[in-house]
Amino acid sequence: MSRVELLDDKSRFDSIKTGLLTITPLKQHEKAVYTTLWRKFGSAFGDDKKTHLAWVGNHYQALIDYIKAQYTNGNTIRNYIEAIAHILLAIDKHKFKEVVRPLFNDTLVIQKREDAKRDESLLTDTELTNFVPYPNLMDKFNELTRLRLVHRKDLKLNIYHLLIAVNVLIPPLRRNWASMLVWPARKVEGKLRKVTPEMMATAPPENDNNYLWERKPGDFVIVLNSDKIENKRKAKELPRQEIELKIEIAGVTSGVDLNTWLSMSLEDAPRNNVLIGVKTKDSAMGNSSYDKALATMFTPRRPTQNLLRKAYVNYWWSRNLNAGQIKDLAFRMRHTPGVAMSSYLKTNAPRELPDFGMYRAKQYPADSFKQPPKEAPAVPTEMPIAPKEAPVAPAEEPTVAAAPTWKKLPIKIPKKVPIKTPESIAAAQAAAAAAEESQEVLDYEHADEINRKQALNYEQNKGKILCKQILGRLNKSQTSKPMAKTIEIYQLYQPKPGGPWFSHMFDGE
Repeated sequence: MSRVELLDDKSRFDSIKTGLLTITPLKQHEKAVYTTLWRKFGSAFGDDKKTHLAWVGNHYQALIDYIKAQYTNGNTIRNYIEAIAHILLAIDKHKFKEVVRPLFNDTLVIQKREDAKRDESLLTDTELTNFVPYPNLMDKFNELTRLRLVHRKDLKLNIYHLLIAVNVLIPPLRRNWASMLVWPARKVEGKLRKVTPEMMATAPPENDNNYLWERKPGDFVIVLNSDKIENKRKAKELPRQEIELKIEIAGVTSGVDLNTWLSMSLEDAPRNNVLIGVKTKDSAMGNSSYDKALATMFTPRRPTQNLLRKAYVNYWWSRNLNAGQIKDLAFRMRHTPGVAMSSYLKTNAPRELPDFGMYRAKQYPADSFKQPPKEAPAVPTEMPIAPKEAPVAPAEEPTVAAAPTWKKLPIKIPKKVPIKTPESIAAAQAAAAAAEESQEVLDYEHADEINRKQALNYEQNKGKILCKQILGRLNKSQTSKPMAKTIEIYQLYQPKPGGPWFSHMFDGE
């Protein structure tokens, strides 16, 4: 079995803290993985005390088998397996030393494979099988919208439509929506309550929950307290991120429309979770139900949330966005432009799937709904707006209720998607590189001057800039090989098989 420095370097092995009984001394990442696994298996495999570690040592193989079956993303699998290996060493490093050795070797193989994929910027075969391009996601949203406006009381339509809306109208988060809470809560002890402006004015607490905060009637803010990057943000002493939906990324987002859909959704089904199970109704949808909902809507494809995020990035980066827009998108997706470029932007991502099946045809036969009321709007592509309260009439005159008003729902996404070319991909990558050089948290001071200088620098040196990026990624893993077209464009060569890559573009420098 291959050497593992952590295990075979005596000083490093001796420094490992072991004999731990609880999760308290673990690193934050290991605690997060442990918590996820405990929620899934803790009560079945161990005692009911969340912080006790022993059950992981007794059932580690079942946990690893679950991770490999549950996840397709190599980096996710690697992160989970590494965390389990470190937890086993924390329990008893002598007993589990040879158990974790193949685990660390496996994660190294996974890492090299992921590096090679990233160098080539390709979707895997599994990802291609399940990938749904952004225009088709919009097709689904528009189809559900027409149904949603007619069948207001159908809970499944309500929740599924909202699930797609939060992934196409604004930059999609990770699976934070699956467990996100509504603030202020609509129910207390199972009973509905009236939410007042005073309640809305109070911000959600800072805890381990994420919230959809209705700060004013119809004005929603995403409040993020916890996810995979929050510890990094706290280490930088950054405040929690609050995303106001009404603040748009010009030409990209439709947060104002999402505000309207959220208001309608909560009006039709008051609840304490943004997304709920369509059968359980009062409980959070959860990750597994979230994945199942996507599979149901897009059968036979089974897109993951990670693939939805990739679809969003691949579509919008092909729209020739400027560095500021790219930075805004990355910030709202809780990563950096560099991560978007290296992990999400893929050269083989399909632009659109022709004749993509619609939700109603597959899931809802024509006779599966109750007949809509006679006063339902004749044009189902219009969106209802709550009528203003009728003015109070004098006592001697009857009060007449105001009639509902309607407005067209703007559909901002064009059907035609620009064809990706090496030039457009290169431009997007260069814009990301320029954005990555500036600070991660948005700072718009002197933005015009910065963007002008970055654009000028790229225009003058774009070939060499992109070539340096490719060489840097290739030489992190000497087992990878670039595509023939990449070799030709950037004049790449490898003097010794298995050795570092170079480019004739830099000969003489």
